[in-house]
Amino acid sequence: MTETGHGSDVQSLETTATYDPATQEFVIHSPTPSARKDYIGGAALHAEVATVFASRHERREPRRALLRRAAARQAGNDLPGVTTSDDGHKGGLGAVDNGRIMFDQVRIPRENLLNKYGDVDEDGTYSSPIDNVNRRFFTMLGTLIRGRVSVGGSASAATEVALSIAGRYALKRRQFSEGPGQEVLLMDYRMHQRRLLPLIARSYAYRFAQNQLVARMDRLQSTDTPDPQESRELEGRAAGLKAAQTWHATRAIQEAREACGGAGYLAENRLTTLKGDTDVFTTFEGDNHVLFQPSPRSC
Repeated sequence: MTETGHGSDVQSLETTATYDPATQEFVIHSPTPSARKDYIGGAALHAEVATVFASRHERREPRRALLRRAAARQAGNDLPGVTTSDDGHKGGLGAVDNGRIMFDQVRIPRENLLNKYGDVDEDGTYSSPIDNVNRRFFTMLGTLIRGRVSVGGSASAATEVALSIAGRYALKRRQFSEGPGQEVLLMDYRMHQRRLLPLIARSYAYRFAQNQLVARMDRLQSTDTPDPQESRELEGRAAGLKAAQTWHATRAIQEAREACGGAGYLAENRLTTLKGDTDVFTTFEGDNHVLFQPSPRSC
């Protein structure tokens, strides 16, 4: 979905999908530089197929967002009309292939439309089982829920690792002594306890919440007729918990790094890697400030 000029505001995406009834094809096009798809996983090198979110364009018809499946690469080369490029070096997740995609009048068969929530007949007539435009839009966005649950879970897992490292270090490292004899363990200092223990407790709480969220998602998505209200509630919980977990990760991993002093800055101790790899999670799969403000139109 993400475009260079449009991230969280998905309804304003510029990439167009214009239906040609003569050939029964959709023409996918990036009309401006800001319509370029950005940060797309696999786009720079490995992906061969893309699911593209675009605005449906027809004469006398309003724009509506739809999902389309488009071939992007074959035998390692971009197909005609498709231009891909690499996003370049990032602050973390160096092994993840993130790239950009531009489309120049790329024709896709009508049969490739992902039409669970909206279809286009041979003559170009649009139909949907969901009458309300906003409800339809947010129902389609509900497919993002697995990504948000996964990002939140990954952030929590990384936080647990960082706090575990910092905790074990505090139970081994000694510093200062009030008198003759062995120096005091870091964890015996009340300040050190106040730095780490509340973060550990909060991490337990987020882990319990994450486990409950995954169980609820599995229950709802395993049925053929999920309750719409429960689905909306699940989407809200997933968005809010993802924001809370990733903000917590950013704070807790930094605190864990500082609690380990210079040792925490050594790459071999993993804390700098955890910090770099999780920093993007606060904006990945949705900016946290936006996710904390679910629109009433989604209900």
